[in-house]
Amino acid sequence: MQPTAGKRRVVSPPSGDVRLAVLSDGEVLAVSTDADLVLTARNQPDDAFFSILDRDADRWRSAGTPAVTGREGSVTPLADGRVLLVGGILEAACPPPGASTARAHVESCFAARSRADLWDPRTSSFETASPLKRARFGHAAIRLDDGRVLVVGGWSLPAASQTRGKQIGVPREDATALDTTEIFDSATNRWVSGPPLHSARADVAAQQLEDGRILIVGSGGAEVLDPRQGTSSVLPGAPAWTRALVVPLAGDRALAIGLVEGSARVQAAVHDPRTSTWSDAPGLIVDRPLAAVRLKAPDMRVAIVQPHSIVLWDPERGTSVEDPLTQVRDVAAAAVLPDGRVLVAGGATYEQTGAGGNDRKCLTVGSAAPPELWRAPPVP
Repeated sequence: MQPTAGKRRVVSPPSGDVRLAVLSDGEVLAVSTDADLVLTARNQPDDAFFSILDRDADRWRSAGTPAVTGREGSVTPLADGRVLLVGGILEAACPPPGASTARAHVESCFAARSRADLWDPRTSSFETASPLKRARFGHAAIRLDDGRVLVVGGWSLPAASQTRGKQIGVPREDATALDTTEIFDSATNRWVSGPPLHSARADVAAQQLEDGRILIVGSGGAEVLDPRQGTSSVLPGAPAWTRALVVPLAGDRALAIGLVEGSARVQAAVHDPRTSTWSDAPGLIVDRPLAAVRLKAPDMRVAIVQPHSIVLWDPERGTSVEDPLTQVRDVAAAAVLPDGRVLVAGGATYEQTGAGGNDRKCLTVGSAAPPELWRAPPVP
């Protein structure tokens, strides 16, 4: 998918931390931040870039003047065609006075964002919306049946948090998980407090059930939130996921898959809201899920993106097959296009330049991982 000439300004395909949103006309909005997640002396604040993949899926074009947004924010299409961008975390080089260059390049200042923006695809323009009541990142956002947007949990940070964390990406050691929710009404441009969560949850995933309730997974378990009743309740029997992906299945069920708290083990489970129970996901074998989507109806299979492959799981047959990706990537977003293909975007390929495992000082970015399109094989 190399950019080709067009009437509008052609842009490079998105990379880095990417959020995808399928628009009402079948095009895809990609919101991407700086692909260089490794802090270096030349690190710059995160700038977000907005681009659109056209309906033929062969050309990326600019979606307008970029607005600043943070990593791990949310991108939610509204009923009127606009897109709501919420929260995130910003990063800027922040060496302490007198620090050596070698030390300074592993230190940075971070701040969670309360900003919200509305993007209008008809004019490719941005409008600043009312800010969140509480700055947050690593939250979930979902459009409710009445058109409002529910923002769930996430991490908060002090106004400026300095860290020397050794993991690549944004910091967690200084962050506090939130048990709050907020609801945005685009008609009034107002945020109101939503029902509190039963437990503080961050790096969460959410899925709306047929009865309007919201299944929320992450931070050691799962719960169901009812926006209309203003209540939430813990779901017993859920694996203690630290972070997870949630995908809708037939019969109002949902697949949740992710890392189990305190280990590197991945566990998948299926939730049935009719019985409020969890069961195994038969035949599903995944080692590192990055993104997951259900294919276009009537195909009810699930595509799970890993760093090096896509696992295609058939919940009815209890089988899965693995198909290699053309590009290995460290993070990914996925979206199902109107023609049934799956768009995989985001991430970069890291190369180790010395001993030290995941220490930032020993890793450099090799190259941005270009997007690719994948089509599932026919159902057997």
